[in-house]
Amino acid sequence: MDDQRNLFQTLFPDSMVEVCGFPIKLDINDKIVKEKYIPLVEKIHGQYKKRNKNRLIVGLSGASGSGKSVISVIIKKVFDYLYDIPLITIGIDAFHYHNDYLLSIKASEGNETGTLKDFKGRHDTYDTALLKKKIDQFLSKSVVSFPEYSRKLHNPIADKILIDQERAILFIEGLWIFGDYPGWKEIREKIDFKIFVSSSEKLNKERIINRHMMGGRTRKEAEEHYNRTDSKNFWLTEEFKKIADETITAPY
Repeated sequence: MDDQRNLFQTLFPDSMVEVCGFPIKLDINDKIVKEKYIPLVEKIHGQYKKRNKNRLIVGLSGASGSGKSVISVIIKKVFDYLYDIPLITIGIDAFHYHNDYLLSIKASEGNETGTLKDFKGRHDTYDTALLKKKIDQFLSKSVVSFPEYSRKLHNPIADKILIDQERAILFIEGLWIFGDYPGWKEIREKIDFKIFVSSSEKLNKERIINRHMMGGRTRKEAEEHYNRTDSKNFWLTEEFKKIADETITAPY
């Protein structure tokens, strides 16, 4: 690694990554990769060696818009460069209930009423039973497939990610994985190493609104969804850093 003049350019030659089908331009450099991401990746590898088991689960949580999905892509790239243990990343958005189901369930929050789809992203809009089942299959050393979320289709796509290696690290990123809500606490207890992304509410807001617009919403629709759901999640997830093994502030 010492003779690698620019690791960032090696890993990200066009300074871009793809997240949920959309290209994202990175706002990091070689210094950040070497001073922030490599030490974090080394800690993840250290946890794998320390726990002395074939399959490990790492969790990355933080508020909506904190950069979890992009950070996960960077971590995987750096980890794959340094180590030969497979690290497979999944996002909990892949475990959203399908929109047809969300539209069929009435829901409310405060003075707002509608269907669960209006509150998509809230802790009860995910199929935690399916996520737990997949995690249990992973831990039992079975061959297991995970879904992937499409921000173009706005629905999960089943069986997109296959894990058939005996030795592997499952890297789960998502808003609620450290929470105490029904279904989520059982998932949190299965995570071996917990990482929390500390972030700015103001910066997160713009990222979220831009993401919603990339997915087809107008600016007005994106802001309405942010105010209805995403804005409330920031302070709820801030509590999660108390149980994290590692807290990071990682730019991208």
